[in-house]
Amino acid sequence: MTAEDVRAYKPAQAHFERLLSAHSLPDEVLHVAQSLFHDGAPAGGLGIPFVWINRYGEPNLTNIEPVAVFQDLQSLADMGCPQ
Repeated sequence: MTAEDVRAYKPAQAHFERLLSAHSLPDEVLHVAQSLFHDGAPAGGLGIPFVWINRYGEPNLTNIEPVAVFQDLQSLADMGCPQ
């Protein structure tokens, strides 16, 4: 899904609303991204669980509460998929 598809740029919620329209419940999806502002805030605002890829070891100075934090995508992949 692209910005052109939803006619919006993040942090607008249009991307996430489209995601939810494809899945009936927020707990059926998991959003993984690096940006708390562009991804964590809009995902969390719609009840979509968010995993923060904190590549730079930054402190979380926001009220956004990721369900997990990893330093890179490889660390997330190493955890495996929950059943």
